[in-house]
Amino acid sequence: MLGATYKKNCADTRESPALRIFNLLEEDGYRVRLHDPFIPGRQYNSIAEAATGADLLVVLVAHDQIVGELRQNDTLILKAMRDPRILYFDE
Repeated sequence: MLGATYKKNCADTRESPALRIFNLLEEDGYRVRLHDPFIPGRQYNSIAEAATGADLLVVLVAHDQIVGELRQNDTLILKAMRDPRILYFDE
């Protein structure tokens, strides 16, 4: 999962629907990685690192930094994934 703050380009996580989705998926037994450059402790070195071996990459909060990295490194990110699919829900 990419992005988990309440809205894009901010660090406010209060009442974040994305965090609720993350927690629900984990509770159901899914192995979920969460990358958000605005949340301490939820940051990977890159999206490609976060996506390594993933079946799906879901953009829930399209921070400018996330969108820029996806555009700049799309080939590398897709190659890192096991089943390269990206879904955007924040457009």
